[in-house]
Amino acid sequence: GYGLQAPEASWDDLNGVDVQGKIALIMDVDLPDDSRLRQDVDRRTLRDRGRLLMTNGAAAVVSIISEGQEASFRESGRTFDNSIRARYLEAEGVPASPHDDTPRVNNLVIRHEMAGRLLGVTRGDLTAMFDRVRRGEQVRGAPIRGSSLIISVDIEEDDTQTSNVVALLEGSDPTLKDEYVVFGAHYDHLGVRNGEVYNGASDNASGSAALLVIAKAMATQQPRRSVIFAWFSGEEKGLWGSQEFVTNPPVPLENISACINLDVMIGTDLSKVTTIGGRKLSSELDPIVQSVNNEFLDVSLDRKWDEPSSGLFFSSDHFNFMRNGIPSVWLSSEAEPSNDIHRPTDTPDKSNGTKIALISRMAFYAAMEIANRDDMLVLDLNPEITTRGSHNLDYDWSDGRE
Repeated sequence: GYGLQAPEASWDDLNGVDVQGKIALIMDVDLPDDSRLRQDVDRRTLRDRGRLLMTNGAAAVVSIISEGQEASFRESGRTFDNSIRARYLEAEGVPASPHDDTPRVNNLVIRHEMAGRLLGVTRGDLTAMFDRVRRGEQVRGAPIRGSSLIISVDIEEDDTQTSNVVALLEGSDPTLKDEYVVFGAHYDHLGVRNGEVYNGASDNASGSAALLVIAKAMATQQPRRSVIFAWFSGEEKGLWGSQEFVTNPPVPLENISACINLDVMIGTDLSKVTTIGGRKLSSELDPIVQSVNNEFLDVSLDRKWDEPSSGLFFSSDHFNFMRNGIPSVWLSSEAEPSNDIHRPTDTPDKSNGTKIALISRMAFYAAMEIANRDDMLVLDLNPEITTRGSHNLDYDWSDGRE
């Protein structure tokens, strides 16, 4: 079916279905505009659904291309390079065991003819299944008897040159200036796919622009600690830029008090901000965000995905800092329903400067509080992560998944 587990929204495609060690077959289809899932559980992208299935033990995820894509293939006469052309992605946020170097296949894409053969249904039956999900009805999952796939993944390694953009605002305190608060936002997006430009106004021109404004404001405040502003590249490829930052840090990791990540900030709901990651390493970070909110903003903090059971928990640059024991929080508008992320329709005309400014103010005031404290944020919430540094990379965050 759709491949989503959201019992809080009365939708659970995994109920009674065991995907452990199996290949999961799902559909690339949009839910109806009035679906409760759009309002409460914004985990509709193929990538997020693939992550969910992988965290539940699936060996691979195969998606049936959308009806629009299928129609385009038929009209143009184009085909995949072979009967199953795989878009291979490492399943970000699904850490393998330290002793397991097996590639994790997040998304293999197949056309409708092959899907019909695997499912043992006609093209009309398959169309009816797509129609049901578009109406907001579940297509109940079941084991596919007598079918198997052999998947071979060949990896070609190549070097790609790209750059992070990093700026430093030196702290005003002679001692504390050697400690840091990091602001992060990624400036890359998906490029051109199937001849269409995948714009990235929300994801993540919004965060990139916000960082410029925050840097300008913070430069007038002379914070005690130094502040690093980092525009990361390669986030969409798998958090490459932030991984490079923490692997070859420009300052000692043990001197970074916290990281604030800004990614996906366009929205229309001015009553809430999504926060992810801030409650996992330090008992001081989330209360700072909350106190700043109480004093300056007075919005609700949506923490729906602030758990490793959510694919979003792992899906932006804050997570690479968390893996290195650095308290981090991702502030965004992810809680709002949007059908534009990772689509050509993520365009500037949908921008809402007021929402971007709201999240930017929260980030600014929180960073100022962290930068002006007498001490760095404590590490006291995870007994296995008590000091900052790369020695924390062996910690298996997947243990926290529900």
